[in-house]
Amino acid sequence: SLVAAQFDALQQDLCCITRLRSQRELQLACYPGDGGGYKRHTDAIPETDMDGVQRKVTAILYCNPQWEIRHGGLLQMRLADHDGGGVVDIEPKGGRLLMFLSGCMMHEVLPSHATRLAITSWFW
Repeated sequence: SLVAAQFDALQQDLCCITRLRSQRELQLACYPGDGGGYKRHTDAIPETDMDGVQRKVTAILYCNPQWEIRHGGLLQMRLADHDGGGVVDIEPKGGRLLMFLSGCMMHEVLPSHATRLAITSWFW
């Protein structure tokens, strides 16, 4: 598919600038709009070993072309204390690609009141 090919290209680019092992995992997430979310978590255990086998980079592609703020379902990122703490809320607007370090960013999906789709790829 076109999306998988773009994630392949992203993986190649990441491998050029980092020490990733050229491994990837894909997930399609669908929240049906019934107020569900996903509790606060990181996508990996923080580690300093760049050669380790844990997820290193998370990339989320949102697939919600008609998203409105009233739909909820924001991704809430928790900033580290050394970055000033606090939170950043990210709307899951269609076409938006969000990337972050898998073991560093605490995040959660807030309750969604409309169908919410996202394709997530983890790289290591």
